[in-house]
Amino acid sequence: MTGKPVWPIDERPVPQTDVEGEWTSPTQPIPSKPPAFDIQGVTPDNIINFTPALKQTALRLLEGYKTGPIFTPPTSSTGPGAPKGLIQVPGYGGGANWESGAADPETGFVYVGSITDPRIVLLTPNSTPTPTPGVNNACCDSDYTMGGTAPQLPNGLRLMQPPYGRITAYDMNKGVIAWQIPNGDTPPNIKANFAAAGLTNIPPTGSPSRAGLLVTKSFLFAGEGVGGQAIFHAYDKKTGESVWQAPLPAGPQTALPMTYMYQGNQYVVLATRGPQGSGAQLVAWTVAPPTAVPDGGQRGAGAQ
Repeated sequence: MTGKPVWPIDERPVPQTDVEGEWTSPTQPIPSKPPAFDIQGVTPDNIINFTPALKQTALRLLEGYKTGPIFTPPTSSTGPGAPKGLIQVPGYGGGANWESGAADPETGFVYVGSITDPRIVLLTPNSTPTPTPGVNNACCDSDYTMGGTAPQLPNGLRLMQPPYGRITAYDMNKGVIAWQIPNGDTPPNIKANFAAAGLTNIPPTGSPSRAGLLVTKSFLFAGEGVGGQAIFHAYDKKTGESVWQAPLPAGPQTALPMTYMYQGNQYVVLATRGPQGSGAQLVAWTVAPPTAVPDGGQRGAGAQ
């Protein structure tokens, strides 16, 4: 127990700011392992490419925007060439968040839910800062305002390649990604966008949301999270293969699943919204005795 990194963390040069009065570090610490669980930065290789024409449209859409790898600093609306802003990926609303992840001490696997949510960061001089007297306003009394949603292609198609939400399994004994899957199927509204664009046979994109995860003896359980579909999933924790799913009363889910034992039976429970007009609900699943499980029943996946 020394606190020394298991794998090297290198100081590497990173892009520098062009905003007057700002200073950025010439290097940042970059882990050598494991690889990132979500897209970092915009490149011609990770934008939409279902057809050559769509990719060309996306490339034209990027014109006038600043792009770059992780740690690329935002630009100013009064900067050189007055660019439209930095397209930041996975975005300041993207990547991982409070949902955190799940760790399996038996296998050494770690699971992370994330979302690819490109955002525009453009620093605009703030003419009306509103400091609060007697309060440290370092976070709020800014010289600049910023923010914006990344541009979309015609028919509401997203700039980046899917999955838009993903679940990543790390083998932390090796520092590699063991598997990575979309966070559920393609939501109906995204399917409609594809259909309007004449696109068929698109692989599952996943919901553009962060999964809430629970790992048990055999399975990785996942709610699709805020912005996801009202479906609860069980995956094979070793392979990511879908083994079971069940509908929820409503979505989205803003909680994490948990498990407990009661009178010799294991339960998995998730807090979720109830149907329209009702309050919140706790939904629990368990494993019924084999003779009590009806054909096609949803309880056969097991909770262990």
